[in-house]
Amino acid sequence: MKKNAVFFLAIVLSVTLLLTACSGGSKTNDNEGGEKGGNTKETVKTGDSNETSEITMWIHPYLGADRATENEQMFKDFGDQFTNETGVKANIQLIPWANRDQRMLMAFSAGKGPDIVYLVIDHLAQFGTMGVLEPLDSFIPEDVKKDYNESSLQSTTLDGKIYAIPMLQTVNPFIYNLDLLEQVGWDTNKLPETWEDLENLFEKVKAAGKIGFLYFGGENANLSFYTWMWQAGGNVLDDNGNVVINSPETQKALNKIAEWYKKGYMAKDSVTLVGGNQIDPIWESGDCALMVGGSMDYITGAKKTKFKIDVGMPTKDKEQAIFGTVGGWSVATTSKNKDAAVKLILKVTEKENMKLFLEKSGFLPPKKSLTNMFDNEPLLSKLVQNTVYVKPGIRHPAGRTITTAIMPPVWQSVMLGEDTVEGALNKVVEPINKAVADSMSIKTE
Repeated sequence: MKKNAVFFLAIVLSVTLLLTACSGGSKTNDNEGGEKGGNTKETVKTGDSNETSEITMWIHPYLGADRATENEQMFKDFGDQFTNETGVKANIQLIPWANRDQRMLMAFSAGKGPDIVYLVIDHLAQFGTMGVLEPLDSFIPEDVKKDYNESSLQSTTLDGKIYAIPMLQTVNPFIYNLDLLEQVGWDTNKLPETWEDLENLFEKVKAAGKIGFLYFGGENANLSFYTWMWQAGGNVLDDNGNVVINSPETQKALNKIAEWYKKGYMAKDSVTLVGGNQIDPIWESGDCALMVGGSMDYITGAKKTKFKIDVGMPTKDKEQAIFGTVGGWSVATTSKNKDAAVKLILKVTEKENMKLFLEKSGFLPPKKSLTNMFDNEPLLSKLVQNTVYVKPGIRHPAGRTITTAIMPPVWQSVMLGEDTVEGALNKVVEPINKAVADSMSIKTE
C-alpha cells in the first residue's frame, strides 16, 4: 500500500524525539555497534542518487575519529572497485556517530536519504518496522548467504526477511586476569565453564582480599544483565513480542547477580559502574579476576596491563550465551537503483575487502571464510570462537528503549536491597508492554 507522506513524516519526527530522549543519558563502549570514534568534522550532505549513475553510501568513523581520513579512503577504494566494474559512481559520505539516528530519519522522511546505511540490531528493528528498509533476500546470492555465520545472518533478519548484509561482529568477552588466578591456586588451563565454577573462583579470590569480577551495573542491559539472563534461559520478549521478563529463568539470573554482589564478589560500586574511566583503573590495578566486556583495547594490545590475560568461553547455566553486536549494510526503500546498491554492498563485504576492514578496525569476521584470519593472534582467535554464542540484544523496535531506559533500575534496586527479585521484575512489565505498543504504532502500511 502506498505510504501517506504526511503521516510518515509525523511518525518520523515522533520517533526522532523518542530516540533523542532514550539516547541522551546512555553510555556506549566499543562493543556496541562498532561505535569506536567520537564526532568528526565532516559535513553531511543528502541528495537523491541518480537512478543509473550514482549510489550514495553513508559510512562512519569505524577506525576512530583520529583515523577518519584513513577510514574514508579505504571505503572510497572499495567504491572505486565497484565503479570500475559497473560504471556506477559510488558516492561515499563519512558522517559522525553523533545524532546519526536523527540524520537518517530526517533524510528518509524527505525522500533524500542515502541508498545505503550502516545499522546495528536496535536501529534495524526500528527502521525495518517503519518500512524504510528494503528486504534483501532476493538480491543476495545463495553462496554469499551460506558463507555467513548463522548467528550473524540471523541477527540481521526480522520476521523472516534479511534487512542487512553483515560487515562486522563483536562480543563482550569473559577476560581473565591469569596472574591473579594463579595466585589463588586456580588452574589457568581450565577457565570456568559454569556458574558453579565461577562461584568457586570468586570464593578463592575473595579469600585473598581481591575482587571476583567487574559488573557494569551503570551500563545498559546489553553490557550488563542480558548475558546472565540468556545463560539462565530467560528473555525479555518471546518471538511474538510478548513480555516474558518475570520468568523463573530471569528471576534466577537476577537473584544470582544480587547474591554475588551481597557476598562481596564484585567491586563495591558495581551497582553504578560504567566502562572506560571507571572500569579501567580497577582492572589495571590487577586486583580483579574477571571482566565481562570492557574495552577491546586490552585484547588488541592498545591498552596494556602488568598481568597476563586470557579470553574464556561464555559460561553456562542452562546455555552458553554472550552479548555481541552485528553491524551491517541496509538499503533504503527510497533507493532508485536497489540492485546497484546491493552490488556495492557485496563489493564492500567481499572477502578481501572485509578482511582489510577487519584488520584495520579490530572487529570480528561474520563470515565463515574469514574464521581463521586471526589464528596467529591467540586472544583475537578466541574472540572469534565466542561469536557462535552471540546474541545481539532484543530484536524488536522497542529494544533500545527497554534496554537503555527501562531495565537498569531492575538489577540496581535488587542489588541495593530496595526491592525483591520478583517485585523489581513485576514493576517493569507494564513499561515494557507500553514500549512495545508504542513502537508498533509507528509501523507503516
